[in-house]
Amino acid sequence: MRTRFLFPILVLLAATTSFADIKHFYNVEKMSGWGKCAECAGAGGTGPSGTVTLERYQSSPSLDGNSTRFFLGSTTPYTNGLFWRELIWPTQASTNRATHHFIYDAYFYIKSSAATGGLEWDINQYIDGKKYLFGTQCGYHTTGTWDVYDNINHKWVSTGVGCAVPTAYKWHHVTVEVERTTGGRVHYVSVTMDGSKHYLNRYYYPTSTSFSAVTVNYQMDGNKAATDYNTWLNKLTLTYW
Repeated sequence: MRTRFLFPILVLLAATTSFADIKHFYNVEKMSGWGKCAECAGAGGTGPSGTVTLERYQSSPSLDGNSTRFFLGSTTPYTNGLFWRELIWPTQASTNRATHHFIYDAYFYIKSSAATGGLEWDINQYIDGKKYLFGTQCGYHTTGTWDVYDNINHKWVSTGVGCAVPTAYKWHHVTVEVERTTGGRVHYVSVTMDGSKHYLNRYYYPTSTSFSAVTVNYQMDGNKAATDYNTWLNKLTLTYW
């Protein structure tokens, strides 16, 4: 199924980008070294406390026999759980600096749509004193739309593109394409859910940082009832060039 969505994008890129320049991190959910927290997932990094865990190599539900289960639990309404994996390290500044385009491609599975407050797929690029937070969420229990993050104003902005509640007990395929422009802006290119692609073409400015890295994030949002729940990720790939 991945070929169906990524191949047309890569064919289009071939006109201006060498295939040798396009790189991938495959099966990121299987990697060790994930960070996780509940408090840092809240507004300003000061959200309510909760329990966040992940467990790799799950045989079921799974597409390839090795998915990763993510858990969020709390007694406080609207607690969120943030998970992240650093992929381009501070020692790889030249690679980081040369990278402008990203495609976040993953499959996810939930057993209770009502338990979730929403799901979020992010890429963070920290380079040359700037933090480019490419935040994309499916706000199916809030705005009912795809939302993107406005870095400077620290807020989510509805794109007006609908994002329906994901069906439980089914694998869903999400793809997010973003770009750090040559002019130094965050550019949200497109989002795709289960084959339905929408071009967003939204631009925002980055904030400041002293860090240098590229990370992928996955966030689970809690609901009003603070219902504990699990989600599963499989075949998480970051394509970059």
